[in-house]
Amino acid sequence: MPLIKRLRRSIGLRWLKMQSTQQLIEKVGAAPGSAFAEAAIEALKERLAHQDGSLDGLDWSGARLEGALLSSCTLRGARFSGAALAGAYFAYSKLEAADFSGADLREAHFRGADLSGAIFDGAQLPGAHFSRADLSGASFIAADLTGANLWGADLRGVDFSRAVLSECNFQQAKLDGSAAAAIDYQQESWLA
Repeated sequence: MPLIKRLRRSIGLRWLKMQSTQQLIEKVGAAPGSAFAEAAIEALKERLAHQDGSLDGLDWSGARLEGALLSSCTLRGARFSGAALAGAYFAYSKLEAADFSGADLREAHFRGADLSGAIFDGAQLPGAHFSRADLSGASFIAADLTGANLWGADLRGVDFSRAVLSECNFQQAKLDGSAAAAIDYQQESWLA
């Protein structure tokens, strides 16, 4: 890499590290998928590792984070309302009470994540992966979960009112009466 490009990159990364957490989130949303957005995400992860270890309660609403790698992060109570998160990777993250209302989460990965009390009302979740995730007490009112993988997920207390659940995999999921009542065993990929 030529010297000028290396200097620009070094200065850019230092500048990113001086930004507030909320400013970094805004930078990521302004240039989705760009090298700049990836650098901003890396700066956020570095901050996460060196500070208190969390990005709790931050507002990511409307951000464009398609394919973002946010695995093993602490994002309790974070707001992702209306965010574009198709293909995002949140595996093993702590997302208790996070708000994903109206978000685009097609093919997003939440394997082993703690999503207890999370809100997915009106979200687009076709093909989303929730295997072994804790979704206890979560809300999926009017969400589209077509083809979602909920294998081994904890679905106790989940509200699936008006949700589209066709072709979902509920194998080995932990269900209680309210979640089980919403599932049409004729249409779903239900194998206990």
